[in-house]
This record gives sequence, C-alpha cells and structure tokens, in this order.
Amino acid sequence: MTRNKDIPQISRRDFLKNTSAALAGLALPISSPVLSLPPDHDSAVGATHVRRQPPAPMGRIATWWRQAVHSEPTLDAPQVAWKSRDEIISLTNAVKGEAPWPRNPIWYHTDEGFIHSGYVQPVDCSPSTEIVTNVTERGFWGQVCVPIAEARWQPDGARVRHRVPRGRCRAG
Repeated sequence: MTRNKDIPQISRRDFLKNTSAALAGLALPISSPVLSLPPDHDSAVGATHVRRQPPAPMGRIATWWRQAVHSEPTLDAPQVAWKSRDEIISLTNAVKGEAPWPRNPIWYHTDEGFIHSGYVQPVDCSPSTEIVTNVTERGFWGQVCVPIAEARWQPDGARVRHRVPRGRCRAG
C-alpha cells in the first residue's frame, strides 16, 4: 500500500479519541435546555415580573469573576450588591426579566435583589451523616452533596487542599 504524502497521518489512538469525541457531540442536544415559565405567563396583562419557584433553595455563583445583584431583573437596573465565585446565596423565586443574551430571560430573586440565572448553579444541601476520617488506601471517590466541600490535608487540619462544588466527584 502506498501512502499519499499530501494526507496527514494520524495514529490509531488519535483516530479513536477524535471519533469518540465526535460521537459524544452527536449525542448532545442541539440547544441547551432553558428554565422557562409556562406560556400563559408570557401574555399576562399588566404583569411585569411573573414569579415561580426556583429549581433549588440555594445557588452557587459559578463564574470566575464577581457578579452584580440588581434591584430589578434587568442589566440596566441599579446594582445593589456583588457576589463572588463560590458564594452561596438563597433563591426565593425565578423571574422572567430582560434577557442579557438570547434564549435565557430567567433571573433569580434573592434576599438582596435579582441575579441572572446564567451565573448561578442551583444547589441543595443534603449532607451525609457519615464522616470518613480513616482512608486506608491512597485516596477514594466521593460525591459532594453540599454546595461546597473543602478537602483538607488532614481530617482536623486547617489547610484546605481543594474546594469541590456540589455534584462533582474527586479522587482523594
């Protein structure tokens, strides 16, 4: 078999890796799901902000930079507070407001004002009663069931090794 020098050669490993990634991409939905309010709320006469229950009672600021809390669910409203990465906030309502970008007009109402839902990861707090202090082998797998878990070098140590958000698994 002769090789064409104009066609780049790839290894079998790269071929399998790229093919797997392409197939995984095909399995993903074309558009991301958006928290939406029932359609009859869109036509409510005189309703400025229709409220509904948020997906969880709390939220974690899930961006690398701080986010503004506004007095109304719009970017033009005055900023009343700032929230930092991994900060936990209470969510009282989900509100349809002015969309800062297409397809997501949902804002969360907090104790201080409104923050856009695109910056917040809804979280529950369901801590386990089991505390693992004796790990015989090097590391273990665990699932975080509180908004943020702090993994420490020692069980009673003061120094934090990792901060892991809810739902993530981490090998110790």
